Amino acid sequence: MRFRTKFAALDWCWVGSACLLAVLWFSGLRSGMASLLALCFVSMAVQRALFQAFIYWEVNPSHLRERRLWNTKEIPWKDVVHIGCWHLNEPSSDYLEIDYARPAPLSDRGSVIANPEDRSGFLAALHRFATQANVDV
Repeated sequence: MRFRTKFAALDWCWVGSACLLAVLWFSGLRSGMASLLALCFVSMAVQRALFQAFIYWEVNPSHLRERRLWNTKEIPWKDVVHIGCWHLNEPSSDYLEIDYARPAPLSDRGSVIANPEDRSGFLAALHRFATQANVDV
């Protein structure tokens, strides 16, 4: 199963602002500063759209795979030790933190920060495959 990152309200604000500035630029407002501003906003909106397309988490029976643009991280389910909220002071936050620890000889420790669109489905998949993990959500 593949879970994509959430396209939040701030992302929609970037896209809306970029569209507004592009319309103003095409309608004749072509001063140097307005052109630079339109270019910056359009670039940021394109970046946010690319993040939506190229940041995702795949849940397989053998591992969790995180894809962030061109970086990929695979974590076997036996290495997942904790699943909880990213911000302890904000339990209403949609961000999840998945901690893992890989034993020696190739020891590794880290975490995956996830903000999937389908949070309940993602949590259900994590519960299903990471049965040994300590879950705080």
